[in-house]
Amino acid sequence: MLRVLRNALNRAMREELLTRNVALLVDMPKVNKDKGTAWSAREAITFLRSTRAHRLYAACVLVLVLAEHGGMIDPTGFSRCFDRLVKRAGVRRITVRLARHTCGTLLAFPPLVALVRVNHGCQKTPGPMVRGSSGWWG
Repeated sequence: MLRVLRNALNRAMREELLTRNVALLVDMPKVNKDKGTAWSAREAITFLRSTRAHRLYAACVLVLVLAEHGGMIDPTGFSRCFDRLVKRAGVRRITVRLARHTCGTLLAFPPLVALVRVNHGCQKTPGPMVRGSSGWWG
């Protein structure tokens, strides 16, 4: 809140509406910038297996696999629900933002391997076959 007030008063000074920004006299609180780490592929798979029957399973897949979040659901409500699902799955607690970063972890696999793992072993895949590190996948 102090940061917002400080910025607003600085803008007012630039526009010559104020001559002094008294918010500059207040020390800013220290902010913990520990950003945490995304889930490993194993944690993401455990989470998805645990939530498979939940009504928001598709949204969870989009968050983890495509780093998608926008427009489809209420972000606050989804965050609360996501926290409950994480607890139920027994995996390390992370935020939805970090869950979106898990997409990068999953993409460390050859793309088709990640797709197969997220689909829990479903071997039908769209598009052409892809050459993975240990042979052809498809």
